[in-house]
Amino acid sequence: MNLWDRFLALLGYSFIPIALFLCACEAESDLGSEILDINSDSIETFAVSIPLDVTMQRVDTIFTNNNPNINSFYLVGKAQDPELGEITATTFAQLSSFQDDFLSLSDSDVFTSAQLVLIQNGLVFGPGENQEIIVREILEPITSFDENIETQFDRREEFLTSTDPIGQTFVSLDNDTLSIPINVPYGSNLFNIVQNSRDSIFANQGNFNQLVNGISIEGGESNNSIFEINSGRTTSFLELSYVRASDTTDTSIRIFLESLGDTLNNASLGFSQVLFDSSNPLVTNILVQPERQDFLPIDNKIVFNSLLGVFPKISFGNFCEWLETQESIIINNISIRIGIDGRDIETFPIPNIQLAVSDSSGMITDLFSSIDDGFISSDGNNFNLGFDANESEYVHSSTLYFEFNINCDSLESNFNKAFVVSSFAIGNERFFNLNLTGFIAEQENIFLEVIYTDLGN
Repeated sequence: MNLWDRFLALLGYSFIPIALFLCACEAESDLGSEILDINSDSIETFAVSIPLDVTMQRVDTIFTNNNPNINSFYLVGKAQDPELGEITATTFAQLSSFQDDFLSLSDSDVFTSAQLVLIQNGLVFGPGENQEIIVREILEPITSFDENIETQFDRREEFLTSTDPIGQTFVSLDNDTLSIPINVPYGSNLFNIVQNSRDSIFANQGNFNQLVNGISIEGGESNNSIFEINSGRTTSFLELSYVRASDTTDTSIRIFLESLGDTLNNASLGFSQVLFDSSNPLVTNILVQPERQDFLPIDNKIVFNSLLGVFPKISFGNFCEWLETQESIIINNISIRIGIDGRDIETFPIPNIQLAVSDSSGMITDLFSSIDDGFISSDGNNFNLGFDANESEYVHSSTLYFEFNINCDSLESNFNKAFVVSSFAIGNERFFNLNLTGFIAEQENIFLEVIYTDLGN
């Protein structure tokens, strides 16, 4: 029995209460009170806060494989979270051999300079001021444990890199394109490798990897932001400039940071290593939890952070228990509210968040929405909880969702539980939007606010 049926049973009326519910479900309202003249002196409107049971689940959200269908970005930077401590993100990437320009080189062409050009997708964490980028040469092969495009790397894995950077500069994250000069020794050596081996390495990633291990990209010690690099085909690249011997013109070749191909023989590998402060007890207690299993609040704290890979799971069972204690009521409005610990919003901007329905096994399946038909709202928006800075809380009026989808006769229904997420792409459980700072909330600050009219006995 969904809430529509349950409300009818509770009300014990036919036409008039139905009209009242439909009129009042969007917001608190006295609309219809002039129609209902039955025991009008006993009709009162109330507000009640219903605490919600919340657990958490840990999910690995960092792409650590080289599948071109899902791995189209890298993470770089360093930042200090006020609750979780230091976070660092380093990219380890091979260079792609799929460059037609390789074949245009001649033995007489002369190298002049090199630069790494990164196309950034935007901030993941932090205020986004000027940041230092450090590029190093990887000194050992990025190898995998199997010959499969879906190869996974541990997010804590790292490879031996050069002590001295091959490139180092400050950039403004206000710019979409970031340029880092690469020193002459590395650039010249890479140019000579391509020039001398162009026929054997073109479109053969395995041969290229035997000669070039790749590069790492990291943030400087003074950094306070983590950002996302677009590594899709023909986006970020290492550019080698040279003088063409045939006509003395200045030109260049671009070696892209990309994943391409269906086997390790013709696909470049790359992944982002994301590390959190291992001395932070909150982080430590989260990272020891098994993936995709519910665990209880830690010191009464609920943590949401998609970089760390921890997501609150809200159960609406307490609402059903409260509803069982009511007799003749009309629900005017139901709002989900999540009050968070205070933080510097200007330095650590608060994102909008969404709710994703839990499936029967407790996994994330689909986005909530604020209307019943296909979970698509009338204005095309998803079930977003906007942040109210004045109240330091997320809030969303959710009356229609509760009316049509909460099933109080089956508390294990997937619609009775929801994950807090930032974004979710249906069809691939690893598609999480990392452009957020997350939040920490006390257990008691996650609740439903229900406005209802008591029709009396």
